[in-house]
Amino acid sequence: MTPPPHPSHRMWHPQFPFRPDRSPVFYGWVLTVITTLGVTASIPGQTIGMAAFTDPLMAALGLTRVEISAAYLVGTLVSGLLIPYGGRLIDRWGARRMMVSAALAMGLSLTVLAASDVISAMLAGMAGERHERLFALTVVTAGFFLIRFWGQGMLTMASRNMVAKWFDRRRGMAVGVTGVATAFAFAASPAVLNVLVERLGWRWTWLALAAVLVVVIASLAWLFARDNPEECGLEMDGGPADSSARPLHPDQVVHRDFTREQALASLPFWVFTLSFGWYSLFVTGYTFHVVDIGGSIGFQAAEILRLFLYAAVFAVLANLACGWLSARMRVKYLLIAMNLMFALFALGPLLGDARLSATLIVIGSGIGGGLWSNLSGIVFARFFGRAHLGAITGVFWATAVFGSALGPFLFGAAEAITSSYRLAFILGLAIPLTMCLPALQADNPQQAEALSD
Repeated sequence: MTPPPHPSHRMWHPQFPFRPDRSPVFYGWVLTVITTLGVTASIPGQTIGMAAFTDPLMAALGLTRVEISAAYLVGTLVSGLLIPYGGRLIDRWGARRMMVSAALAMGLSLTVLAASDVISAMLAGMAGERHERLFALTVVTAGFFLIRFWGQGMLTMASRNMVAKWFDRRRGMAVGVTGVATAFAFAASPAVLNVLVERLGWRWTWLALAAVLVVVIASLAWLFARDNPEECGLEMDGGPADSSARPLHPDQVVHRDFTREQALASLPFWVFTLSFGWYSLFVTGYTFHVVDIGGSIGFQAAEILRLFLYAAVFAVLANLACGWLSARMRVKYLLIAMNLMFALFALGPLLGDARLSATLIVIGSGIGGGLWSNLSGIVFARFFGRAHLGAITGVFWATAVFGSALGPFLFGAAEAITSSYRLAFILGLAIPLTMCLPALQADNPQQAEALSD
């Protein structure tokens, strides 16, 4: 195997400060741990990580729910416009550099948000008190842009792409292992962050998270992250399968690498991407307003936040099941199951019974979220290869970010106009059911390549 080219600086060389090819276990499994840490560290930049901060931030800045939702919309939309370029940077720089850069930038971004009321007050004091609201909106929008771009976007994408590049036959299993830990981390985060906010205050909680990102996550990413096995003198999965191994399902076989333009010209890319993007829209809208939604269906804040933990159990089981099933069947059928679970999630709050609503929310969001986590981590490398994975997943993540931008605003607008979130949940029921139809045609484009060989 030809050795990889030397990076311009020794500190980024894949064999520094140690050689991954001398690891006692296949180094890809070490990277599943780093991937898990990277995705978990993105929580402050995810909507689920904002749930405990929304109301305190509104009070500190003097903004209404519609205004804070609009700021989140604009900040997230702008980040979504830039994420495709970030995906290409991952292809160029590699996961290691991007993870370190994203962790450092994310820490700085949280620091800006932690001081957003102070910054806006200073600016308003210099320009005149009548502009205080405008400066508050501007500063918080900039803060939202920064945490969404670096957290939900670059840190998450670099982490997930890395594990996808290190595995082929065991990609579903590796993504599933990562998904188990991150499912519990994401599910527990609203309640944990709520406790921290109550004890430390929203400002010091964000500053503490910033310190963890800068000191811990950036350091671990530099020490252990590596972009791909070939640069370390290794092979995917640790080497070719032995003769006794189960043969690959035809849906797993990669015949060639697609360019970004070729991937975007295919129906399967958009069926999966739009299904994933819709969930991003719906779940971020729900999560951003979850305390208010909980009150509308009869739950106290602590009770509705606790449902995330219950859903995590179903998410873990679904994630592991998806990792096993994806190696044995066409993933388009798992996409259909995912969309049906999203519809079940949205149906719950429409029924008017608190206990039944909670049951459907937990089952639908848990299983659907677990399938989303695994499928979104395996499908693009399986369908389009690894050579342009950053550029291709950059478009997927941009779509997911656009969805997450619209979700909180649409939920907030529905409540402001109709005094209810019912319209948002009706759309959440109808759209995933509709997406099941094109999903039937979302076959792996590699199969067409096999026929042409």
